[in-house]
Amino acid sequence: MVTPSRTLIPMTPQLFRQGLVSIFVAALSLLSVISVAGVHASESKSESVVSTQSTTPIAPEIMFFILKGNGDGGEDTVQITDTDADGVANADDLCANTPAGAAVNAQGCADSQIDDDGDSVTNDLDQCPSTPSDETADAVGCSASQLDSDDDGVSDDLDQCPNSSPGVVVDDSGCEDTSGSLQDDYTQNVNPLIADFQRGCTSSGCHGRVGAPGGLSLYGASVTGSPQQNYDSMVSYIDRSSASRLLGKLSGTLGHGGVRYGTQTSGYQVIKTWAEAVEARP
Repeated sequence: MVTPSRTLIPMTPQLFRQGLVSIFVAALSLLSVISVAGVHASESKSESVVSTQSTTPIAPEIMFFILKGNGDGGEDTVQITDTDADGVANADDLCANTPAGAAVNAQGCADSQIDDDGDSVTNDLDQCPSTPSDETADAVGCSASQLDSDDDGVSDDLDQCPNSSPGVVVDDSGCEDTSGSLQDDYTQNVNPLIADFQRGCTSSGCHGRVGAPGGLSLYGASVTGSPQQNYDSMVSYIDRSSASRLLGKLSGTLGHGGVRYGTQTSGYQVIKTWAEAVEARP
């Protein structure tokens, strides 16, 4: 005789509970039968003795409650705790005590609880995200490299002239770019004085021969491109020496080169104003 094969079903917590319920209900039913039989036996022996005892079986739904079953074959209900009511369970919530009504990310954090760039200003107040880690931020989360207080296109950390006037063209250092106006002023007002045949400082006077050590290479009006060459030469001289030394050459106060323009002349004042403006530029 061949014994039929049997498939063993793995025992799960749910099956175990259901088995206990079945056994318990069967036991209660058996107890009820025994109790009733006892009452009938007692009545047959003595009619004056009436049993008032009755046994009411425990309802199955109560048994399921006791054994934490739901009776429909499903899993037990798990209570999820979300203390700050932000929609993220405590187990996944990285930011406890989120303000009521605040929007949060997947980790349960609101902008008022996060500081993404680590500048000590929370995201909800930070007007400059991504502050460099080696810079100090102000109350609104901005560092000098993120600000341009005078709105000249040069950030505060690089701006050497922090109060530029609105609309003024500035150079890389944030200061007014006067190179164009200085050259225009030179071409229109200064070079005619420098190239003057009688009193100007050309390559044959004022400062010695062309190419002399520390000298100026200046050219008369007859030389093609002389205004630009003279401008470049004088600016270079002021940069490597000083405006006062240039003016000393022109006025003869340095003791050599002769007097081309006395310090009280209008020509001297025109050249002086221009030279000092060149020296004052950044």
